[in-house]
Amino acid sequence: MATEVEGLAREVQRYWARQDIRSTLADLAQAPDDVRDRLPEEYRAFVSIVGIPEREDDEGFLFWHPSQLRTATRVLDESSSERVRDKDRPALERLIVFADYLQESWWYGFWIGESPARVSLVTGINDPRAPIGSFADFLSAYLVDGPLLYEVD
Repeated sequence: MATEVEGLAREVQRYWARQDIRSTLADLAQAPDDVRDRLPEEYRAFVSIVGIPEREDDEGFLFWHPSQLRTATRVLDESSSERVRDKDRPALERLIVFADYLQESWWYGFWIGESPARVSLVTGINDPRAPIGSFADFLSAYLVDGPLLYEVD
C-alpha cells in the first residue's frame, strides 16, 4: 500500500509544481504527542516524499504541517459552533485531521489503527462519517478534484 501512496505522492508533487506551490520537508517529530505515534504508514510515506505545501492549492485544499495535526474532536471543539456530542467523542478521538478545504470549512482525517489508513470527511455536522476510502483513494481523488472528496450525506 505504501508503494501506491509513494507513486501518488510524486504525482501530488507535480500537481503542486504546476500551481507554483512550494513544499517544505516535514519533520513528523513535530506532530503533537497524542498523534505522533499513531500516524499511518501511508501518511508517513507521503510526507517523506512530498513534504508539506506552503499554501493551499488552487481548489482550496491545504495539507497540514505535522505540528498542526490533531484529533477531529479537538478540531471541532476549536472550530465549530456545533458542540461535539458526548457519544461521538470516542470515535472522533480516533480520527486525525491532516488537511482542510476552503480555509477549514471541511476537514479530512484518517482513522488510526486501520491498515490501510481510511479517510473520512469531517464537516461539523453528523460526524463521524463513514470513510470515503483509503488514503490512496483520497489522494487519487485529490489529484483530479474528484467527487469522492465532496461526498456529504
